[in-house]
Amino acid sequence: MYGGHKQSSTLVFGYIVRFLVMIILLALLYIFKAGDLLCAIIGMFSEKIAAYLSPLLDKKRSAKGENSTGELPQTDKNIIEKESE
Repeated sequence: MYGGHKQSSTLVFGYIVRFLVMIILLALLYIFKAGDLLCAIIGMFSEKIAAYLSPLLDKKRSAKGENSTGELPQTDKNIIEKESE
């Protein structure tokens, strides 16, 4: 989807679609009183912050030698230590 000769217009189109979906969801929350509007807005912004922080945290984990679950990678030494416990 994001490529080719119309890359900038495709990016703008994607931005507009995401923005419209967000506005529609917030309007539905407000109209039907299905939830707290402030919490929904905070949740949307926190997702954006998490998306920006994720690559930084992945770099930090990989530098420490941990995998995505926070555990050390399975090596022969780790397996032997677990079996001896």
